[in-house]
Amino acid sequence: MTTQHRIYDFMILVGDSLIRSGASSASTTRTLLAIAQAEGKQNVTVSVTLGQLSVSDSDGIDGIPYTDMHEIAPGVLNIGWRSTTEEIVADYLLKRLTLEEAHQELERRIDRQSEPSNLAVTLGFGILGGGFSLLLNAQTLTMVGAAITALFVSISFNTLDRSRVPGIFRYALAGFIAVFIATIYCLITSADSVAVCIVSALAGQLAGIVVYGATQDAMMGWYLSATGRMVEATMSTAGLVSGVAVCMGLMNHFLNEDFTYLQPLSSETTPLLKQMVGAALVTAGFSLASGGRNLRLLILGGLGLGATLLHFVIGNVLPFSPFTATTVASICVGAVGVLISKQIHLTSNAIMMLALLPLIPGMMLYQDMLGSLYNEPDSFSILKEALVLFYCLSVGGTTGQMIVSESMWAIRKRQFTHRYPGKVFNKIMVEERNAQDVILPVFSRPFSRSIHK
Repeated sequence: MTTQHRIYDFMILVGDSLIRSGASSASTTRTLLAIAQAEGKQNVTVSVTLGQLSVSDSDGIDGIPYTDMHEIAPGVLNIGWRSTTEEIVADYLLKRLTLEEAHQELERRIDRQSEPSNLAVTLGFGILGGGFSLLLNAQTLTMVGAAITALFVSISFNTLDRSRVPGIFRYALAGFIAVFIATIYCLITSADSVAVCIVSALAGQLAGIVVYGATQDAMMGWYLSATGRMVEATMSTAGLVSGVAVCMGLMNHFLNEDFTYLQPLSSETTPLLKQMVGAALVTAGFSLASGGRNLRLLILGGLGLGATLLHFVIGNVLPFSPFTATTVASICVGAVGVLISKQIHLTSNAIMMLALLPLIPGMMLYQDMLGSLYNEPDSFSILKEALVLFYCLSVGGTTGQMIVSESMWAIRKRQFTHRYPGKVFNKIMVEERNAQDVILPVFSRPFSRSIHK
C-alpha cells in the first residue's frame, strides 16, 4: 500500500470508528481534515451524508483526482471504539506515531476489540427491556416478561444481521417475535399487560435515537445527513409495525384470549422510584449492548438516572410543562457530556444519546404508526407531541454542548495565543495539545475544508 493510499484508508477507518461511537457529522469531518492537514494535503474534502462517508482529494494520486466512498452500517453504536480512535488520532497528530504505525495500530486494536459479544448484546437488550417496562409502571411479572421477550428479539435481530438480511425484514421479524413471545408469556402467566411487554421488548429497536440524531443534524444545517437518518427511522419503524400487525392478526385469529395489544402507554403515572430504576437499567442495558463496560457502564447508568430525576422534578414538583422539563434536562446532560467526555473516553454525542434514552419518545412514533394502521383516535396528536419532544431534546442537548464546548475552545484559544504569539488559532490545527481536543464538539453549518476561529 502506497503512502497516499494509506492516508485515505486511515481517514476512512477513523471516520467509521467515530461515527460508530456516536460522533456528529461536523466532529467527524473536522477530525478527518486534521489528519489530511497533518500530511500536507490541503485540497481534501470530506462528506458525511445518507449513511455514506466520502473522502475526495482533487490533487489525488500522481495528479489524478481520488475519491473513496464508504458505507456506514445504519443503527450501529459501539461506544468502545471511541477510546481506541481518540488515542491513536491524538498520538498520530502529535507525531508520536507515524502514519503507517497509526494505521496498523488502529487496524490491530479494532480487530482485537471487535464488536460487542453476542452474549453482551443479548443481555444488554434484556436489561433494557426490563428497565423500559418499569418506566411504564409494569408489575414484576410483566417486567420479567418484557426482559425475556427482549432477549428473543435481540437473538433473532442479531442472527439476521449477521446474515446481512435487509434492515426492514430484520425489524419486521423483531416485531413478529415480540408479539408472539409476549402473547405466549401472558398466556402461561398472570402478567397484566401484553402491550407493555411488546413495546418494552422493542425499545432497543425503536427509532428514537435515529430521529434524535436527525433532528440535531437538521438544526445544524446538515440536511442530507438528517434526511438519510429520517428515512432510516421511517423504514425501521415501518418494519416493526408490519411484523407486529401480522402477528397480532394471527394471535387474534387462532387464540380465544382477548388480549389488549393496543393501549395508550405513558410514564406519567409511574412512581419516581420506578422511573429512576427503570432509567438506570435502560441506559446501562443499551450501554452494555453497545460495548460499554465497568466504570463507564456505572457512570452512564447514573447519568440516565439523574436525567430522569431532573425531568421528574421540573415537570412534577415545579410548575413547568413536560416540554420545559425535557429541554432543561437535556441541556444539563449535554453540558455534563462534554465535561466528562475525555475522562470516560466517549464522545459527548454518544453520552447524550445514552443518558437521554429514557426520555427519547421513540415509543410514541411506534404507537402513532401502529395506531394509524388500526384507525386509533389521537394518533396524529401523539405524533405531534413526539416531534416537539424530539425538538426539545435536540435543542436542549445541543445548547448544553455548545455552551461548555465553546467555553473550552475559548480557553484553548487563549492558551494557544499565549504560547504561539502571532499565530492564528484553528480548531483543526495539529500544533501542541490542540490535537487532543479534536473530538470536542464543533457547531457550524456544513463545511468540507477548514474551520477558523
